[in-house]
Amino acid sequence: MKKVLPLHKRRGRALLCLLVTAFCLLLLWLLAGMPSTDPAVLARRAAQCSLVEVDRVLYTGRYNKGKSAFVALLGTDGKVWLGRYQRYQYVPLLYQPTGYGLETCDNLDGAAYFCESPLVAEHAYLVLRDERAAAVKMTVRFTLDGLQHEEGMNGWDVGNGVFQLDLNEMLNTAQGRVYDSVDPTTYDRSLYWFVFPSHLGLSAFDAYDIRAYDAAGNEIGCWTA
Repeated sequence: MKKVLPLHKRRGRALLCLLVTAFCLLLLWLLAGMPSTDPAVLARRAAQCSLVEVDRVLYTGRYNKGKSAFVALLGTDGKVWLGRYQRYQYVPLLYQPTGYGLETCDNLDGAAYFCESPLVAEHAYLVLRDERAAAVKMTVRFTLDGLQHEEGMNGWDVGNGVFQLDLNEMLNTAQGRVYDSVDPTTYDRSLYWFVFPSHLGLSAFDAYDIRAYDAAGNEIGCWTA
């Protein structure tokens, strides 16, 4: 006959098992880089490690069906910093960094530009530090297959002075014009979605023109190159 442990010993053994399990989970969490359900928490943590003083979180964006995320931070130095994250493989509710620390973006005088993805992005973002900004338009010029293109994008206000630009729609428009006017059998349509490596930022364009407007439609800022 199997001996049954006293109740107080069974409780003690159960508590010990729970403590060991909790310790193992904590160790795994630390080894995984301390993932979090909120990418903004990871971004603030990275800012502390990078000695970046954060004024506030501007925007948290998710893409690739929620598997990837980015966080835009405004530093006390007026610069916009980016943190990039992806779903943790073993616990889909958690995010982990895709690299180390924060990355900078194209910080202009009073504005900043960055893409949602470091590779091929569907959207780009403009941050305007003028609180009057209610609308923004960006015109870009680029060359592909020996043809020069000039296309415009209107920004969609997502809050905190951040405006979303639809790169994919702009490229669709440019590609469509070529497809309609040039022999489509000699044109590789897929090239348009890989023409701008996102890590190049504004330097991916031959030229750009960014204009910001207030609610009354008056121009309050212009950045060109």
